[in-house]
Amino acid sequence: MINFRQLFIMLETNLGKALLPVDQNTVTPDRIVTSLASYPNLARQAALEIFKHNGCQEIDDPISLFPTLDALGWVKQDNQKQGALDLAGAELLEAIGRQVLLLINEDQHGKTSGQSPAPSSEFETRY
Repeated sequence: MINFRQLFIMLETNLGKALLPVDQNTVTPDRIVTSLASYPNLARQAALEIFKHNGCQEIDDPISLFPTLDALGWVKQDNQKQGALDLAGAELLEAIGRQVLLLINEDQHGKTSGQSPAPSSEFETRY
């Protein structure tokens, strides 16, 4: 099962350090995404909500698919209501969601949690 820290390390690998740079040594979920991210506040909010929605107490606690997707949906809706979500920010949340689906699906089908699918170039082709 993938844990919170592993998820963000794999997301950094698959989405790129420019979008989601991760501090692999952090002990708090609010600092898993560094301030160098393209959307640091949005990415950190997503990280915190994923942590909360999964009932995590520690940064290495396991995460599950549906609570993680619920968290991303909540962040998207919250930012839309506030008028703080532009197209690229919305696409970042969608890209994280797509990667979460891939990573958890692969993890459940026998791969070890340290492996991740080939990095996706979906963001590079759009922006």
